[in-house]
Amino acid sequence: MICKQDENTRIAVKVGSNVLTRPDGTLDVTRMSALVDQIAALRKQGTEVILISSGAVAAGRSEVHPGGKLSSVEERQLYSAVGQAKLINRYYELFREHGIAVGQVLTTKESFATRRHYLNQR
Repeated sequence: MICKQDENTRIAVKVGSNVLTRPDGTLDVTRMSALVDQIAALRKQGTEVILISSGAVAAGRSEVHPGGKLSSVEERQLYSAVGQAKLINRYYELFREHGIAVGQVLTTKESFATRRHYLNQR
């Protein structure tokens, strides 16, 4: 991907679960790797990239088979907790190949409820 951009450009890239996972629910590492390669190329051109990623629930669902009866909210929280670890670890490994350090900010709609919360997200 080649783009000509100003040196102070910032973009946000949002990827959903359908992009990051295979039909069986496992992470599509080939697709994730291609995404990371494109982001690394943009960074080399001077573009700041913010990656907004879904996929934690889908990644966790393929890993966890809860015993007993859970509500849909409890199931999603369980899948998300397990899947988030898998997801950030994979991103960490892929970005590390490009010498790029990563971090994560977990947000909910409450994260934007007040100006102070919003500014903390930035």
